[in-house]
Amino acid sequence: MPEGCQGKIDFVFLISQGNLMFKSQKQLIEAFPGFIEAIESRFEDFDFHIMVVDSHSGWGREQCTQACPDLSCKAGEPCCTFSQPEGTLCCKVQDYPCETLDFVTQCDQTGGAGSVFPAGADATNAPCKVAGGRRYLTKEEPDLLETFACIAQVGTVGINDLAENLVASLQPEINGPGGCNEGFLRDDALLMITIIEPGNNDYSPGTPQEWADAVLEAKNGDPSAIVMLQIGNPACPEWDAMCEFTKLFPNHMRGNRNDPDFTGQFLEATSLVDEACEQLIPQ
Repeated sequence: MPEGCQGKIDFVFLISQGNLMFKSQKQLIEAFPGFIEAIESRFEDFDFHIMVVDSHSGWGREQCTQACPDLSCKAGEPCCTFSQPEGTLCCKVQDYPCETLDFVTQCDQTGGAGSVFPAGADATNAPCKVAGGRRYLTKEEPDLLETFACIAQVGTVGINDLAENLVASLQPEINGPGGCNEGFLRDDALLMITIIEPGNNDYSPGTPQEWADAVLEAKNGDPSAIVMLQIGNPACPEWDAMCEFTKLFPNHMRGNRNDPDFTGQFLEATSLVDEACEQLIPQ
């Protein structure tokens, strides 16, 4: 039997910020504890990295950042240069984190960097305190569930460049020394990618095959080192590029975004992790 992953798993949660995604993000956060507990029970020494990647290459909402520190700023006033109905709030996100804008870094504005400061409509709107100052969670995290809930509430800014940001998150430069995700992706770990998305168009450049090739290259060309879970449109219509992308991996499972509880889908996915770990021959 191959050596397997020995419980060493790098998790990427790729989360759409589409304007209908708030409920799905909440369901992900609610299902996460049971999923991690189920995975952990299968491995004597569960060694994880957990990173959230959103679908927006920038940070926050530009009009809100410009309106800071006065969120009472309205369209038509000098503080708001954006085109919208006169008299309406320039920033409709009234819990926007104006008081912590100094915490925004270049990595927060880099596509593919792990989410640690979600900002905008329906987002956490606060910096998340991640152990070690990393952009992903490890066994060192003192409150794993609370911190995951913070980074996973990425909000609903309406951007959907999922594949572009996923591919960016796995590149050698961003995972190497000095990179935003330094140390996240490990050659000897299983990579599990969970995609939470609305099941419509992804506006990323390229094709599902090109995206899959890039992800495969990040894992040294070994398809047994990758598990894919897509929670989106179960019908998989022809325009659903993320569904087509998911199906290109041997170890994949597709779920339903409209399911009121994601727990069952995550628990089913743990069996896929078991199978993949048995196949994996670490590099």
